[in-house]
Amino acid sequence: MGREIRRVPAGWKHPKDGKYYIPLHDGNNKYGHPLSAWQRNWDEQNAAWSAGTHPAIMSKYEDFVEWGGPRPSADSHTPEVAPALLTHWQYYENTSEGENTSEGTPLSPVFDRAEKLAAWLVDEIDSSPRLTYFEALAYVTAPPHYIADLDDWKKS
Repeated sequence: MGREIRRVPAGWKHPKDGKYYIPLHDGNNKYGHPLSAWQRNWDEQNAAWSAGTHPAIMSKYEDFVEWGGPRPSADSHTPEVAPALLTHWQYYENTSEGENTSEGTPLSPVFDRAEKLAAWLVDEIDSSPRLTYFEALAYVTAPPHYIADLDDWKKS
């Protein structure tokens, strides 16, 4: 099961559909880039495919969407926010297994300091061996914040 630390704005409330969280990718830090950068890259690659200059054009796929997937959508991502406004911290699940999708759903409350999220992780996350506060703080503040698994991070 993957987990990630996300920076969120003050007052952030992850949207719900009734009582359940709506799974959303991080619109501010998808592998170090905001959603708008992913959309620009997709547009450029799609244009290259259409022009016949994309490196994978000779693949077995008929069009770019089939090869590269659909264009990243704002509907499936958190809103993009200016980096200076990403002042708070939240722990997210980022797992998708068949129909059991929880990609982009929060596991923790929003915290105004990394130290508070680290303390929450020590109290709430069941890991083996037990996570110390200083390990949790290093995990919370270590870039990149999309570390796949807490136990894997502890081994590195």
